[in-house]
Amino acid sequence: MNSSYLYAATLVETTQAGTLYDKVGTEIGFATTVGQGYPNPFVKGVTIPFVLNEDNTRIQLKIYDMLGKSVRTIGVDSARAGFQTIAWDGHSDLGMPVKSGTYFYQLRGDKGVLSAPRRVAKI
Repeated sequence: MNSSYLYAATLVETTQAGTLYDKVGTEIGFATTVGQGYPNPFVKGVTIPFVLNEDNTRIQLKIYDMLGKSVRTIGVDSARAGFQTIAWDGHSDLGMPVKSGTYFYQLRGDKGVLSAPRRVAKI
């Protein structure tokens, strides 16, 4: 069985009240911002906002547990440029609800990693 793990996570936090996005991943060129998931903490699901610079970019939202093990991958085959969101229902790739705790997410694309890992909590 193949497993994915995330090592050496770098968290990017927004400190100003009311600021939704941090500018991350600009060196890749096709994602300018990945926002903090909301609501956070969440019970039934969380929405991850992001902005893409290019149409038809194949992307994946990868979700990891505190040990760095991949728990869910959500793919989008043809995303449009502009503001987008991806919803995570709090379930694993096996369809089981994940336990309460802290999870990290990272947006990836055909050209590489689009964002530093961000953090959400499930209660």
